[in-house]
Amino acid sequence: ILLASRLSAKSRKAEIILCTDGLSNVGLGSLETTENMQSAVQFYQSVGNFASSHETTINIMAIQDSNCAISALGQCATITSGSVNVLHPLEWVAEVQRIAQNPTIASNVVTKIFAPANFSVAPYKTSDSSSSSSSSSSADVFEHDGHSVSFQVGNVTADSDLTYDFVPKDTLSSITATKLPVQTHITYTRPNGMQCLRILSSEINFTNVRQDAETNMDAAIIALSAIHSSALFALSSDINAARERLTITMRMFERISKSGTQTQKEEISIFQQACRCLDRDLRNCLKDPALLQSDAISKALHRAKVAPLGEFLSGARKNVARRENGVFSDGKLREDYYNKRF
Repeated sequence: ILLASRLSAKSRKAEIILCTDGLSNVGLGSLETTENMQSAVQFYQSVGNFASSHETTINIMAIQDSNCAISALGQCATITSGSVNVLHPLEWVAEVQRIAQNPTIASNVVTKIFAPANFSVAPYKTSDSSSSSSSSSSADVFEHDGHSVSFQVGNVTADSDLTYDFVPKDTLSSITATKLPVQTHITYTRPNGMQCLRILSSEINFTNVRQDAETNMDAAIIALSAIHSSALFALSSDINAARERLTITMRMFERISKSGTQTQKEEISIFQQACRCLDRDLRNCLKDPALLQSDAISKALHRAKVAPLGEFLSGARKNVARRENGVFSDGKLREDYYNKRF
C-alpha cells in the first residue's frame, strides 16, 4: 500500500483498491502482534495523509471471516474518504464496480461553518480540552473559535454528506428570533485542478415549540446526523454515548410517527432498521469490548460514519434522475456490471 500510494502520487485523482485475506504480517504495517498495533496504526494514518495530500483515494476490501484488523488498516481509507468493506470473494467484482460508479468529484475539501449568534457548532474535540466527546462529522476539526468551525474533509464523491449540530449557548427560551442566519464556506479542488471557493448562506426557521419543530422536521437529515454521531462516539470508544444518541433520536421519532406525514413515516422506518442493527452491535461491544476491534464491527462503524443521505430518503425524494444518468447510462459499463465474471 505504501508503494501504491507513492506511485499514485504521480497522477491526480488516483484510486487504490487494497484486497486482503488476512493480517499484514511483515514490514512497517505489520499487525500480527499487539505490541506493533499502535505503530502500525500510525503507519496507516501516515499513508492515508500522504495519499489524501496527493488527491488519492484508498479503498479496503477484506474477505469475510478472516481477521484483517480493519480497525487499524481502515485508517488510510477513512482519511482519504474511501470505502471499507468485508465481503465474500464472489462479491468482490460487484464491489469494485460499485466503487467505479462513485468517483471522486472534488479533493482538498475544507468547510468552514459559521453558526448563528448564541449558538456553537458541537460536539467536537478541542485541542485544549480533555473531553472525550467526538466530532459531530466524519471530517477532522482543525480550527474553531466559539461560533465557527472548520472541517478538513479531503476527497468527496457525489454521495459524501457532512452533518453537524448547532447547540445553544444559553437556554432556548432566551432566543426570540424566528430565523437564524447560517453561512458555510467550502474550498475545494476540481478534477481539472481548478481551486474554488463556494459560499452558501441561508436562514433556518427557528421555534421554541417542540410540536412545531417535530411536525416540520426533515426526518432523513435527523436520522443521518444520529447515525453519524453514534458511529463517531463508538469509534472513540464511548459506547454509552453512542447508544444514548440513537435512543434519544428513536424516542423522538416514535412521537412523530404517530401523526407525521407519509414521507416522515417512511424515512423513520428506514432509520429504525439501521438503528436496530447498529444498536445491536453496540450492545455486543458493551458485553465484550474486544469486539470493537473486530472486522465486522469496524466495517459497520465505518459505513455508519460515512453513510450518505440517500440511504434514509423516502422513495419520493430519491434522486432518480441522477441514477438514470449516471454510470448505468453507459452501455458498456452496464453490460459489464450485469455480466460480471467470477
